[in-house]
Amino acid sequence: MKTKLLFLTIMLITSFGFAQKTLFETLEAHGEDAVYTTYYSFYRDGDKEKGYYTEGSKGEKVHLKIFRTASGVPMGIHVMKVSDNSRIEHATTEYDDTKMDHYPLVATITKPRESFLAIDNMAFFLRYFNNEDGTFQEINRIYVLDEPNKTEANKTKKKGGFFNKIKAAAVKNYTKAGKTDDNQKAFTAINLDEKITNHWKALKNKQKNYKRTAKDEKEYADIVDFIVEKYKKIDSKNAAYWNSPEGKKTLGVWRLRAAHKASCPKTAESCDSSYH
Repeated sequence: MKTKLLFLTIMLITSFGFAQKTLFETLEAHGEDAVYTTYYSFYRDGDKEKGYYTEGSKGEKVHLKIFRTASGVPMGIHVMKVSDNSRIEHATTEYDDTKMDHYPLVATITKPRESFLAIDNMAFFLRYFNNEDGTFQEINRIYVLDEPNKTEANKTKKKGGFFNKIKAAAVKNYTKAGKTDDNQKAFTAINLDEKITNHWKALKNKQKNYKRTAKDEKEYADIVDFIVEKYKKIDSKNAAYWNSPEGKKTLGVWRLRAAHKASCPKTAESCDSSYH
């Protein structure tokens, strides 16, 4: 009976709908020092309809830090361990294989094999996200808001949000033994596939109808300039090395090896020494 009541409560909460915020708006609302709990190693729950997940495992406490240009334009996120402030994950467009799906209405940041997306009090790394229809292979990691920063705490408590409402219902009505973590009780009760895809579709519709302002164009140009300047610095640093005595020595060794392999009685594939 309690399980039926839980799912009825969730359906009622979901039916009211929530405003779709962009990725950066969602993270900014929680604050730069907000703490999230990581969950991983879960899979789609075969005992439920498609879209629900098992509880998985609980991991690190982290901050989701927005990575910005020098002028403050957001262009990615860094996942930082709370314990030592080291970076353990990232999705930042400073790397040329990582892209935002739109600017400024960012829904996803996609790098090879993974996309990052944030909804309400949760954020996700999704494996092989399809930016054509909003589907994906699986959820790799979930980050659930644990503590907003102090300046945002009162606002967050007043707003509640989708996840907090689900969490309250789940904690009150959940009866299955073995899951003591309130966040796990909540996200196993949500059709995450549906929630993520619907959020993406809503933002995609906003993107289609959005016309960039002069401010947007300036900010986007700032992101592009940041990337260009970064790779210029990398190229300059590389050139300085190869023109240095150490770099020239390395190049000389490579040339000797290449010349040796070209004349070696052994085949190029089997020759493993420059000096035999």
